[in-house]
Amino acid sequence: MMKKSLIFLITVLSSFLMFSCRDMIHDMKEIEEKNIQSFKMVDVSDSFRINTYETTYWLWYEVREWALKNGYRFVLPGKVANKEVTNVGLYANYPVSSVHPADVIVWMNAISEKNGLTPAYYEDSAYKTVLKNAFLISNYKETLEFGGKLTDMNGNPLTTYDFTITSNFYTKSGVNGYRLPTQSEWLDAARGGKNYKKYGVSDDYHDVAALGYVHQPGKYLPNSLGLYDTIGNVEELMLDGTTYSAYAFSYLMDNGSGTLLVNKQVNNAHVYSGMHMFFGFRIAQTIVKFQ
Repeated sequence: MMKKSLIFLITVLSSFLMFSCRDMIHDMKEIEEKNIQSFKMVDVSDSFRINTYETTYWLWYEVREWALKNGYRFVLPGKVANKEVTNVGLYANYPVSSVHPADVIVWMNAISEKNGLTPAYYEDSAYKTVLKNAFLISNYKETLEFGGKLTDMNGNPLTTYDFTITSNFYTKSGVNGYRLPTQSEWLDAARGGKNYKKYGVSDDYHDVAALGYVHQPGKYLPNSLGLYDTIGNVEELMLDGTTYSAYAFSYLMDNGSGTLLVNKQVNNAHVYSGMHMFFGFRIAQTIVKFQ
């Protein structure tokens, strides 16, 4: 009797593992397909383009893993909202957030190099040394990273973070590498043109955004340029190339008139004094006609 019960148990477990593996393979295939969809550049003007989607955790993770093997260093691993990611597949298609601005700048160089493009950020004004070390432009020069956990030199975990970036780097203009958008570029992209309805492309904000929580990019209607989640979801970093200061912006909807896309309604929250757990970023690129 015990032998039959044991055989039955083994059969059930084997079947479960077989289906679990099949489901895992299916999930990974779905992740890869959605990852392709999550990286689609759209021309906003004749001078720059921007990604249709906010950067997903899967894209962030994939490039970051490649970068770590190719001489890059990062301060933080990134999260999804306020959750640490231990299962990449579970949160793969959500926007990455809680990223350090210094990491994003270095990450842009990594994805540029990975795709055979000319990086935009450098350590020197002669643009000879590509910026690959996020610690060089953060206030964490004396820290080490062990097992994805940021610690001090004694190995004690840090519980608070300084999201300041320093001006110890140089932005090379006129190159085809990926970069953060400037404030004016992001606003132009978010507006999506002058002919918009109350909430961009709809008179009902439920069509374009779900406010108050982080969701998968591309779930709601895009703006007139085809950009998703310029309303709601995570706030997005941008970088002014002359002042080297990073900000997070999102459009706020006025409860009285419902009007949208006017400058006074932009939430101008400095990232290291705002809600950093809810900011992510969107990839931009200069359109270079002759290079």
